[in-house]
Amino acid sequence: MLSNWTRALQVAFGFLTTLPVPIIKDWREDDLRLAVKAYPIVGLVIGLVLVLMMWVTQGLEPFLSATLVVVVWLTVTGGLHFDGFCDMADAVLAPKSTNERWRIAKDPRIGSFALMAGVLLILVKTAALSSLVSQNAYTVLLIPMLARTAVSWAMARYPVHDSSLLGRQSNLRWDEIMLPLGIGLVLSVLIAVLTQTNLMPLLIAIGLSTWLVAAFLNQKMQGLGGDAYGAIVEINEAVLLVAINFLMR
Repeated sequence: MLSNWTRALQVAFGFLTTLPVPIIKDWREDDLRLAVKAYPIVGLVIGLVLVLMMWVTQGLEPFLSATLVVVVWLTVTGGLHFDGFCDMADAVLAPKSTNERWRIAKDPRIGSFALMAGVLLILVKTAALSSLVSQNAYTVLLIPMLARTAVSWAMARYPVHDSSLLGRQSNLRWDEIMLPLGIGLVLSVLIAVLTQTNLMPLLIAIGLSTWLVAAFLNQKMQGLGGDAYGAIVEINEAVLLVAINFLMR
């Protein structure tokens, strides 16, 4: 019988990444909720993979290095959050009713809004990363970790739409977000100290980003779901990359 923490880590890594982890065979309905407390740790490991790739591509032209890092970023997450971001772009930007927007979000075909938003997101991430690969690359550790920590707040703050099974399985009570938020904050402080990064502006940026994006998606979709959580993570990562560039000017 797996301990709660071992199970949370196993489910979180299995769900959020393509990293090789043992598959849980006795899946429980509360596993996705349980896994949220491990989100900051998963984010930290993703950050370590990105820093390793930045080190491997050191010496290449910065934009090429950043492009390869983004390729690894998408690969290690299985495009999970990126897919949610694109689905939400297609849905919320369409001048349709709420029910129609949910139908669009569930459609596996990609639309023009998804294509436009997805390309712009990748361009922003790549351009922002290109200025970091030759500077304080270890600051990148903060990005996937803070983005996945902050999304836990949206999981508790906003209602889940009835049509989102993944959202219903991930929806949290307020008392359940204290642990992931606490872990994320402690890890962030440690990394900020080690990398000599001014953490406060990044915390403000991630807080505003999460609140504004979650509120916008909730208003458009009348409830959140798995795709919305993925969109929040992707936008948070882009916002943090841009914020770090401002700090390093």
